[in-house]
Amino acid sequence: MIWEKGNGVRLLMRNKFKILGIALMVGGWLSAGIAFSTNIPDPINTIMFVGGPVMLYIGVIILGVIVLKS
Repeated sequence: MIWEKGNGVRLLMRNKFKILGIALMVGGWLSAGIAFSTNIPDPINTIMFVGGPVMLYIGVIILGVIVLKS
């Protein structure tokens, strides 16, 4: 049951990690898109363009682990 001891904390943490995974995925797409479409100086542009997909993959891994565990 939901109200057994310990399940409330687990549900709360699962929801926090879902939000974190979704935020990383959206942030990754936005970071890569901004770096690709704007005229930013070269080192910052490269860091954003590489960091965006990395954030996306980390978000996908976090969400995948949560979905597979539940």
